[in-house]
Amino acid sequence: MTNRIDRTRLGGVLGLRGQSFRAFAGSVGVSPVHLRAVCAGTRLPSERLLNAVAKELGDTMPFVTGATDVLDIRVAAAITSTDTRGARSRRRTFAA
Repeated sequence: MTNRIDRTRLGGVLGLRGQSFRAFAGSVGVSPVHLRAVCAGTRLPSERLLNAVAKELGDTMPFVTGATDVLDIRVAAAITSTDTRGARSRRRTFAA
């Protein structure tokens, strides 16, 4: 597993999930400031943080870390169908 978390890709996935960066940081047990620093590459993530992020992101983790440039449409569809904000369904395409 790579230790690089791309903030732009993470933001895209969180947007599809309807989750804020702050809420995501809380769900993995770190402050938003720390997570931003990890995404910027100014701090190294701990193994615990990487495991928590991987658990939270599931099948989208390879996309967020840059291991793949493809966000599986089935994964994206599953994410949009669980949007709890009441917003209309939407699909986003990420291109390399």
